[in-house]
Amino acid sequence: MKKIIALTGLFALLVSCASGPSPSVRPAWVDNKHSQYAEDKFMVEIGIGASLRDAKRNAAAALAQIFKTSIKVETTIQTRYKELSSGGAVDASEETTFDQDITQLADQELVNVNFGQSWTNDLGQVHVIAYIDRQVTANIYRDRIEENNSTVRNFISKSGDQSSQIRKYAYYDAAYVVARANQMLMEQLEIINLPIRKTIRTPYDINDVRDRRKEAALIMAFMVNIENDVEGKVASVLTDELTSFGFSIDPGGSLAVEGAVSFEKVELDNDYENVKYYLTINVEDENGIPIVALEDNDRISAVSESDAENRAYLEIEKIIKRDLIGKLIKYFDSFVE
Repeated sequence: MKKIIALTGLFALLVSCASGPSPSVRPAWVDNKHSQYAEDKFMVEIGIGASLRDAKRNAAAALAQIFKTSIKVETTIQTRYKELSSGGAVDASEETTFDQDITQLADQELVNVNFGQSWTNDLGQVHVIAYIDRQVTANIYRDRIEENNSTVRNFISKSGDQSSQIRKYAYYDAAYVVARANQMLMEQLEIINLPIRKTIRTPYDINDVRDRRKEAALIMAFMVNIENDVEGKVASVLTDELTSFGFSIDPGGSLAVEGAVSFEKVELDNDYENVKYYLTINVEDENGIPIVALEDNDRISAVSESDAENRAYLEIEKIIKRDLIGKLIKYFDSFVE
């Protein structure tokens, strides 16, 4: 499958370093960043640091702040989009500008950042000017948005061809992920170059994609059965997680989540009560075929046996949220191509 890099934060960082030698005289751009790069053609910020590397990082961070205050970052969507892209599900050209020289800045990423002249003052502080060419960067965004438009339309079309509940949901889910990532790209483009953003239209209604995904999820009814779960704590966590994704819980559901939980008191030479838990969970599709499995055990210590069991349940909850649901999402994504 073709390789692309996807969005994981605000945008991808393509750093083109063109720093020249530091002039001995304080340059005009230090006091007026637009003296060298006109505001209508460039987004410009100045970074200051103890080294050129630090100055560049601070300059890029200042550029990122422009977008951070205006655009809501959805980490889950970014991560899913990246995984779909790295797996080849999101089609794109073999090499695009997004694919080159990627560097992430904390939880922010920028596209097409260039560094111009640098200057060091008498105190040894390095100043560097960073800029984004609005026209060039807007063209990069337009190409990626158009590619994503095609991907969303393709996923919606393929979803209609699926007889399996899981496969149908998988394509609608993937379509929504790409559509949301695309929406964030368009919000970023609006800041970079509004005239070009106004020329772009999507061949889908994102609200319609979301509703189709929701309908497909509701049809997927899960039966939850955990042996030895006397107080129903494990089943409750599973139910909350599944319903948070829009799935239904039904004792007669065609999909099944089955497993068992147990506790064993452990005698150790310490001043605590020690309990070891054992957890197994299996998810089966509508044909009774196992699709996801989770198995875990660990020893928990506390001042009383009941406290140790309560702490064990908290660990089990973390594992279900972190591992089981993650495996289920990866299973859905494995169908998408």
